[in-house]
Amino acid sequence: MVRRTIAIIGLLLIPAALGLATLGHVIEGNQPAFMKNPAAILIAPVWLLKLATGKGRKSQPASAGK
Repeated sequence: MVRRTIAIIGLLLIPAALGLATLGHVIEGNQPAFMKNPAAILIAPVWLLKLATGKGRKSQPASAGK
């Protein structure tokens, strides 16, 4: 019963989050990135996964290349 309740809450949070994100874009007057570049919808989860696992590209200080 608890798992079902958690699943229902999770499924309700997704449209709520999308609605708030859309509202934020309307208020700012900006389009979401995937509207300009549909590939961004596929690239973003990969980038976040790399960032979360620490396998993303490390940024170097500007003086490191000199």
